[in-house]
Amino acid sequence: KSQGRIKKQLGQNTITTSCRTNWDEKMSEEDGIRYAMETSILDRYRLRWNNVVYEPGEVKVVCYDENGNVGGEQIIRTAGSPTALKVDCKDRISLSADGDLVYATVSLVDANGTIIPDADDSIELTVTGAGHFKAICNGDATSLEPFNSPRMKLFHGQLVVTMETTLGKLGDITLIIKDKQAKMITKKNIKVER
Repeated sequence: KSQGRIKKQLGQNTITTSCRTNWDEKMSEEDGIRYAMETSILDRYRLRWNNVVYEPGEVKVVCYDENGNVGGEQIIRTAGSPTALKVDCKDRISLSADGDLVYATVSLVDANGTIIPDADDSIELTVTGAGHFKAICNGDATSLEPFNSPRMKLFHGQLVVTMETTLGKLGDITLIIKDKQAKMITKKNIKVER
């Protein structure tokens, strides 16, 4: 069910001069100016659909360019119960034994691979083999947990672990991740071969 299209606002001057907003083209000039002044700061860098009612399922957002062509789209689905810890090292298939860094994103996901967005489970990890733990971060600006400790809470279901290869040591870096709350353990091996 379409929730309508919203155009990016270019700034308060543009909005108040046109006396129109993205929300209601039928507003009076006076209401349009007042509304634009109240919302221009919030809407300068984001688009919002304020009247969408939550229901489980999926939300699909489609972006269009100035010619009306689809420029991108993203689907967000309602998450189910947690079933796995997923580890993603992006494109890092092999590493160099010269202090190379690798960043592993850890996510708590459901059976369909959807990230559990409200998960804040405490994660503990161990790094062995041809590398060692360097740092951890969950992106939560309010967190007081130290970056140099191998444990941290997930933030919106995710965190990132930084590992460093040991100089001159070839083989695998083994990352073991434990989530005691969800009763899950997972392991990821990353090759150090050059």
